[in-house]
Amino acid sequence: MINQKDRQMYENELKEFLPDRIFDCHIHVWLKECKTDNQLIMRSANWASKISNEFTKEELRNDLEEILPGKTVEGLLFGFVDPDVDFAAMNSYVGQSARDLGFSGLAINNPMWSKEELYEAVNTNGLIGIKPYINFVAPHIATKDITILDMIPRAQLELANEQDYLIMLHLPRELRIADEENIRQLIMIENEYPKIKIIVAHIGRAYSVENLGNALEQLKDTKRISFDFSGNTNPEVIKQALVNFGSKRILYGSDLPITHMRMHRIYEDGKYINIVEENQYQGIKQDPNMREVSHEKAKDFTLFLFESLLAFKKAAIDVGLIRSEIEDVMYTNAKRLIDHACQ
Repeated sequence: MINQKDRQMYENELKEFLPDRIFDCHIHVWLKECKTDNQLIMRSANWASKISNEFTKEELRNDLEEILPGKTVEGLLFGFVDPDVDFAAMNSYVGQSARDLGFSGLAINNPMWSKEELYEAVNTNGLIGIKPYINFVAPHIATKDITILDMIPRAQLELANEQDYLIMLHLPRELRIADEENIRQLIMIENEYPKIKIIVAHIGRAYSVENLGNALEQLKDTKRISFDFSGNTNPEVIKQALVNFGSKRILYGSDLPITHMRMHRIYEDGKYINIVEENQYQGIKQDPNMREVSHEKAKDFTLFLFESLLAFKKAAIDVGLIRSEIEDVMYTNAKRLIDHACQ
């Protein structure tokens, strides 16, 4: 997977910039066997499901050594979020993987579960919180109408508050973080559930500046909401997050194994497009978020994961982060949240 160009990229651009300790707060692990035939709907972008059929704890361990050599990496794990998930099998595998690797993990949740069922999914597996996702919402709710409370209803929020759960939240709705209902419900959760800590994934799915609206300003005064920049390759978006929230509330996440993809991301009319080499991934030719180019044009592409780290590096330089602040983003912030949830 790692080629000479990747090695040169890492050695020349990232090795000295990155701290020796890294905490990756956004990693998917699963087995092919953690799937079943249920009646849920695929509501997310299809291309991410084409990258890998499974991602085992052994593959993850190898990846961390190959991609970030010389770094000590800790992680927060959760399952894959396609709709054909076997919740019990997935959460069990995440729990076992976290124990074997010395990492922490989150349970994927079925919004229809009672408090007792959610408690069993999280605590029985030694997990520290929840990873809600739009694909798990009841089929009768239209994708455009899904809210955060459809993904994690109040009964489950009550349990999360009682148990000090950490929540990794992938925001719903077409406008992403700029959606007023998303903003309202994030602020409501902060105000009404004071023990819950939320990590908003992918900087609220704001992959282009146009996706931000004025959401960061509206959320600026919150205290317990953090943002990871997993899967985000836009340095201006990361910069705006740093400007509004400072280095203490931005976290690194890799989004492995999706970021195995060798690609380059561009933006057109506020939408992202992943440029990949032709014939590398099956079933993506009609995907509006994907575009194929020839081998010659793709020969200098590097890993999606590296593109994200390079975007953070540029944003950090633009903002003027000092070494300790870079360490906050890449390690300390996530470590603090996870340690609190594990108490």
